[in-house]
Amino acid sequence: MKAMILAAGFGTRLRPITDRIPKALVEHRGKPLILNVIDYLEKFGVTEFVVNIHHHHQLISQFFEDNYTDRKISLLHEEPILGTGGAIINASEFLNNSEYFIVMNVDIETDYNLQEALELHISEKPFASIVIQDRQTERKLSFDNAMKLTGRTKHGDENKFAFNGIHILSDKIFNSGYKREFLDIIDIYISETMKGETIKGINAGSAFFIDLGKPENLKSYRTDSTRLI
Repeated sequence: MKAMILAAGFGTRLRPITDRIPKALVEHRGKPLILNVIDYLEKFGVTEFVVNIHHHHQLISQFFEDNYTDRKISLLHEEPILGTGGAIINASEFLNNSEYFIVMNVDIETDYNLQEALELHISEKPFASIVIQDRQTERKLSFDNAMKLTGRTKHGDENKFAFNGIHILSDKIFNSGYKREFLDIIDIYISETMKGETIKGINAGSAFFIDLGKPENLKSYRTDSTRLI
């Protein structure tokens, strides 16, 4: 199974650390964030990875040249940066003809059992399945009673959930007419719902999720074995 790790961002919330290294190489639990994500995805059968890179891309390239050469990891340098949706379209050479693949943000830590989402996606075959949760955030998405995405949250919407940065996509996305340009994946999903496609929300319930792109979250984990490199 294939997965894409989104790691091209500037990591602006973690400045000044990310002024000199990419967010993907900030250490957490004794390893760079990107390796924690790879370890997590491997538990669910992922054997091939593509990672988009941009900010301090040379450092990520050098890191994988020097380490973990036993893993099948392809790096895709974006110039210019393409956003969460454009990055996926740009990776079509690696991800097309896979039937489905996983996409995950590099700064997510979770104990969520992704097998649940994989089984539901394989069974229902939506355009995409996105892992969501009822938690506090300023940016929420709305869903109908069948947990199908209806759009960004508006006043009065009832089924409102936060997107947790993990999704499973059908390779139909590569035949949907999107160009290799800056695109937001949520905008793509909303566009697809208007065409009649299903974007399925999968509620992670009480599973642990934390956004380590926020300095206050990363600092709360600081121990003798967790450092910012």
